[in-house]
Amino acid sequence: MLRILLLANILLHSTLIYLAITKLKSVNYHRVTLPLAHLFGAYVWEDVLVLSPFWLVSSLVLIYYNSPKLTLVLVLLFVAFRLIFETFYWLFQQFNNTGYRPHDFGFTHLHRQNIYIIYQVMAFSGFVLSLLGLLIILFPALI
Repeated sequence: MLRILLLANILLHSTLIYLAITKLKSVNYHRVTLPLAHLFGAYVWEDVLVLSPFWLVSSLVLIYYNSPKLTLVLVLLFVAFRLIFETFYWLFQQFNNTGYRPHDFGFTHLHRQNIYIIYQVMAFSGFVLSLLGLLIILFPALI
């Protein structure tokens, strides 16, 4: 079952790489990716161009080892690192004067600074949960 999921992941990321190259060569492309790509930490097409080859190669290595535990550790490590850097990104956005307003989840009355804080706290919460998952997998005696 794991190998089937990893093969599907290879097919998905091969397609995403093709789409990213196509989008980035286009004169007027929309930076935001497909929502499906967000699951793999890619929020803009430039992310896809870097992260999809990472996930593709990782899937090939994980097919070779065929270890669900190793697969989960890799995914949780990636998520933890990605989310801690997202936390810093949103922290720094608070002090940037670009006027960028991310998706506000329908809270249109909120100032963009408040939305940055929401994103920052969400990313940090995901980081902590990823670390907790890693601790549970790597040190089951702690439970």
